[in-house]
Amino acid sequence: MALSIDPHPTLSKLPSEGVIVLYNLSGQCSGEALVAFPSEELAGQAVLERSHHLLYGHPIRLAFCT
Repeated sequence: MALSIDPHPTLSKLPSEGVIVLYNLSGQCSGEALVAFPSEELAGQAVLERSHHLLYGHPIRLAFCT
């Protein structure tokens, strides 16, 4: 039996209700989302782990807001 280890556990454990996908006035996805983390520490860790990674060929830009 192989053990699967998630290289980015911070993001994989977020509840789906903590993610809000934003849409434009035409109803199309704007490419932006708001993500709520259970703590500032986890939010900062996610910014460090995932900023500038590619998603569908585009770099992810993360900002930490309080």
